[in-house]
Amino acid sequence: MKKQILFSAMCMVFALSIKAQELSLGVRAGFSRNSVGEDFVAYSSKDAVTGMTLGGYAKVKVLGFFIMPEVNYNQRGNEIKDFGTSTIHNIDVPVLFGKQFFKVLRVNGGPNFQFQLANTQTQVSNYINQSKFNDFVLGLQLGVGLDVWKLSLDARYDMNLSEAGKVVYMDKLTQQVVQQYSSRANMFVFTLGYRLFQLP
Repeated sequence: MKKQILFSAMCMVFALSIKAQELSLGVRAGFSRNSVGEDFVAYSSKDAVTGMTLGGYAKVKVLGFFIMPEVNYNQRGNEIKDFGTSTIHNIDVPVLFGKQFFKVLRVNGGPNFQFQLANTQTQVSNYINQSKFNDFVLGLQLGVGLDVWKLSLDARYDMNLSEAGKVVYMDKLTQQVVQQYSSRANMFVFTLGYRLFQLP
């Protein structure tokens, strides 16, 4: 399934690049504010965490529009006070479609295919973190960007269309599950990009 999605995306980009009016390649880096959790008011929770994002992109202009596939390393997770934290390390493959206005402003959106590399968990002395997250998650990204010279600034909202996984905390003393719920990840992503080259 994962290989089929990646292969299909590569074929689509290759087919479009043949008819491209313009093709550019670049790199991006930035940070995200994200949450894989619920609002645990009773526990004074902090359910949004800051993660890192780093990757590359291709931008193909065709018939006044563009398609922009990317491959990015992203961190998602949650932090619940008095319980523990979970951090998901993903490779994200968003395939964005959009329109450029005034050669500077850009709007784009499209599916985001998320592949889990690993997840790391911490816990406090009273609870055991048994959270599990899915190897593949389908998401959606919507955003705007500014392109000036070789630089690009992007702000996006990323949401999961399928479940990210299940958050589970067990009381270490009683061995009873005290928190358990399926969750989806939502995050804001802010990046700075640099265009390496452009054809023609």
